[in-house]
Amino acid sequence: MSKIHSNAEILLGIHLTELRLNFVQQFKFCPHRQWKADFYLPDERILIECEGATGYFKNPKGGVTLGGRHTKEKGLEADCVKYNTAQMLGYKVLRFSSKQIGRGIAKEFLNHWIGRTL
Repeated sequence: MSKIHSNAEILLGIHLTELRLNFVQQFKFCPHRQWKADFYLPDERILIECEGATGYFKNPKGGVTLGGRHTKEKGLEADCVKYNTAQMLGYKVLRFSSKQIGRGIAKEFLNHWIGRTL
């Protein structure tokens, strides 16, 4: 079953191409687990994760709901294990929210630190 890419992942792929960065999408980085990083920059040995819903949302039934897998305790703890394992395997891990990608903040950050634009 192939993963459907979010708008943020599609946009970040465009930004990485504009920055002339070599990348692989859905990169399996751990030989013992099925974990995949959204993006892998092999020249820098960097994994990039596009974090989805990370904030509070209005609940249609009233009140406010903390949204997204990454903000719930079980999902957050699983992410910590995944990202810590990646670090111990020698990868740098960068995480950007969908909003950071949409506003160009992720592209600016990557351009500042590893960009290849003229």
